[in-house]
Amino acid sequence: MGYIGRNIARREDRRLLVGRGRFIADMQFPGMLHARILRSPVAHARIKSVDLSAALALPGVVAAISSADTRGLRRYGSRHTGWPVGDNAVFLEDKVRFVGDEIAAVAAIDEFTARDAVELIEVDYEELPAVVDPEKAMADGAPIVHDELVRAGVIPSNVMATKTLRAGNIEAAAARADVTVSARFYCNRPVCNPLETHGVVALWDEGTGELTVWSASQAVNLVRNGLAEVLDIPASKVRVIAPDIGGGFGVKVGLFAHEIIAALLSMKTGRPVRILLDRSEELSSCTSRCAQIRYSEMMLDEDGKILGWRERVVQDQGAYAYSGLSVLQMGSIIGILPYKIDNVLIDTFCVYTNKNSGGAYRAYGVPQTSFARDSLVHMAARKLGCSAEDIMRRNIVRNEECPKTMSLGQIIDSTGVDQCLEKVVSEVDRLGWRKDIQPYHGVGFSTVLKHSSARHPRMDYDHDSVRVCLSGDGSISVETSACPQGQGMFTTLAQMVADRLGASLDAVHVTGGDSSGPRGLGTWGARTITITGNALHRACGEARAKISMVAAHVLEVDESELEIADSIVSVKGGSNRQLSFAEIVGICERHGKRLPKGMEPGPIDVLSSYDSPTSNPNEDGHANPTMTYSGAAHACYLKVDPETGKVTLLGYIMAEDCGVAINPVIVEGQHQGAVAMALGQVLYEGLEYDEAGQLLNSSLRDYYVPLATDIPDLSMVHDCSVPSTRTLFGQRSAGETGNPPPMAAVANALEEATGIRFTEMPITPDKILLALRARENAGGRS
Repeated sequence: MGYIGRNIARREDRRLLVGRGRFIADMQFPGMLHARILRSPVAHARIKSVDLSAALALPGVVAAISSADTRGLRRYGSRHTGWPVGDNAVFLEDKVRFVGDEIAAVAAIDEFTARDAVELIEVDYEELPAVVDPEKAMADGAPIVHDELVRAGVIPSNVMATKTLRAGNIEAAAARADVTVSARFYCNRPVCNPLETHGVVALWDEGTGELTVWSASQAVNLVRNGLAEVLDIPASKVRVIAPDIGGGFGVKVGLFAHEIIAALLSMKTGRPVRILLDRSEELSSCTSRCAQIRYSEMMLDEDGKILGWRERVVQDQGAYAYSGLSVLQMGSIIGILPYKIDNVLIDTFCVYTNKNSGGAYRAYGVPQTSFARDSLVHMAARKLGCSAEDIMRRNIVRNEECPKTMSLGQIIDSTGVDQCLEKVVSEVDRLGWRKDIQPYHGVGFSTVLKHSSARHPRMDYDHDSVRVCLSGDGSISVETSACPQGQGMFTTLAQMVADRLGASLDAVHVTGGDSSGPRGLGTWGARTITITGNALHRACGEARAKISMVAAHVLEVDESELEIADSIVSVKGGSNRQLSFAEIVGICERHGKRLPKGMEPGPIDVLSSYDSPTSNPNEDGHANPTMTYSGAAHACYLKVDPETGKVTLLGYIMAEDCGVAINPVIVEGQHQGAVAMALGQVLYEGLEYDEAGQLLNSSLRDYYVPLATDIPDLSMVHDCSVPSTRTLFGQRSAGETGNPPPMAAVANALEEATGIRFTEMPITPDKILLALRARENAGGRS
């Protein structure tokens, strides 16, 4: 019996449940120092001076550093994520650009001393006007966030980049349209907020010139390369290890200042140094979802066919570029899916402001576009006198059309997204959600096609590598660059290995998260199951071929007469003639004369790589940035209390096409988690700043994260998946696909419940109540 498609219990869980996980906060080394970072309390100011003397005089302080120690180091940040200019220094030399910018750091014998010492650092600021509204930041005369880049001629203003995506003839589509709907949408700024905050331990060995870093990172090889470049150390002497990670969701991708600072302090002191960010730092200083203002317009004919899509998108990038430009472009390219729209014009603007920076966040830009797209579908349905799902059916790409190249270059290899829609609508009707619906109750739908890998914006490839090695006892070691954060991916990968090799599942041991292992880009962008999975398929295929060749030679049969199961190679037909994997490895390593002619003795040890067939955007913004697309359709059922504005989620149905589901129960858990995270964004979450750039909700007392009691039963409808034709197991990703649809599904249900269209997230009770009262005052429905 194969292992693909089976609900195998997650092998990672027991160790964590009994408290045997090893996170950054659990790590201890002899002589380890604890470091704290001094961060800017103001959003925009020139730094006139930084005085470390009082901090250094505090007993227990071992070292303190500031920009005086880091001048001359290469800038980092955006150069590693798609923009050719590094706009971020380790410590700010001239001015700060948001509340939370790094200014200095202290290493001390314990955490409490380090905290006290940081407060003793004296900084003289010359405050400057802040700009927090991206549209105001684009205006002439606005305060300039990066005046050094303007002076150097790198950028003309706060608009760090613009890009136009175009296909067909949008003006002709507008002229032909029978119905046009448009709105201004605001997509807010939630943070990933993983259970474990960022953390790092750095250990510099002066004798060997080697730097070892343990970091809660989703991409150890990217951190390794970044540290080597910034610190001017050979990459071969930098090792980055990811221990257990308590959640990531995108915010732990790439190189961050605290990793560089820990390394610098270890190099200065010769001792291991640990930095753990607290929750306030996680909220204020780490990257968030890219906030966007979208002026969106959809054009349709009288039959509900979407003729055109036009947008002006302004992204509030915050103080530094990070991966924001890639988020903006990729989200706009992919976000118009799953609908076939021939005529497209999207003008995008990525704008600096004095806020924390936008970056990678689960689903990478697609939710922002999806929110606008399916909100307009619902609005168009009202004008046309049909249902939203009628328009979705009219325009959705279907599997029988695949492979299909869409208007902006997206290549859909195969899809079950149309089946997802039909299953969800059928389930809503079976449950009677829309039958005799009560006042202030509503049902909303939304769909998505989303990337199942993510081409790195700075690199001309999307690759990963896997090493498969059989030991003398028949056990199988699998090394990957994957950095799991709770997805159960080592269980899933082990199932794939066991199935492909014909091995016993218990014999397979998967590891990852170590830059000394196989090279790869890490775990982000829903890429592990597809890119790592394809590399794994190749490696296992090569190992299996060697196993079969040796077995056939020793057993004196043709390879076609063999079958492999449970780590045993047998001759078909009930014969007792067989060899175990352990015996075959023994022959390969110790009995070379028994090998087929021409085969060199040695271990069964295979390193294989896979690079996906993807492309970066051309001059018109056309690209296929992913090898395959996961699909989903959702329905939300809710009620609104007209006296308080409170929203109660009564039910939620989701259907997903993830291709061949390697472990269906893990897939369902991933989808549920993505939905819960999205419900937080649409109803509760988002960083709030005042006009001076001060963050107003920098703790969990003020930043509301949904509780388990806020999330309804999330019901999964199965049997919607269509195998991918581009992946070697037929698999697609599942970790992010559930994140885009809830925004529009909730907004559409709210309009059904209240008759009011909400276009700005989060849609909180006070906003709902104000909208209801405003309508009553205007003589509308009470």
